[in-house]
Amino acid sequence: MSLYPQDRNIGEQTRQFMRGFHRSIVAFAEAGNDLIVEHVLEAQEFADDLVEVVKSFDAFLVAVTAKLDELERREKLRGNRSIGTAALFIKSVGFCKNDMVLDTTSGTTDAAAEIMIAWQNRLLA
Repeated sequence: MSLYPQDRNIGEQTRQFMRGFHRSIVAFAEAGNDLIVEHVLEAQEFADDLVEVVKSFDAFLVAVTAKLDELERREKLRGNRSIGTAALFIKSVGFCKNDMVLDTTSGTTDAAAEIMIAWQNRLLA
């Protein structure tokens, strides 16, 4: 499954880039870095690859989403987004099993705190 229209195939160059990107995340983690990575998983195969390569790490996957009308409002407000991208990207939330889904419809003021609490609670469970 992919966010792209069925008539647009994901090219091998995009696949190579994503595989390389995911493995660069692993390289940074193996070097001892704690990471926060923002990444839109535009296709199921990208989500599957990411989950596979980070499985030996304490990875905490957070899907950040909002109601579609709010995402579209933000998209227009920013002025640097292709109109319609929000509607495509909202579908990506279901591409992998997330440890947490963060709905930012009402704002993001407490988002970092919510993520940290959920991460800590997972460690205590």
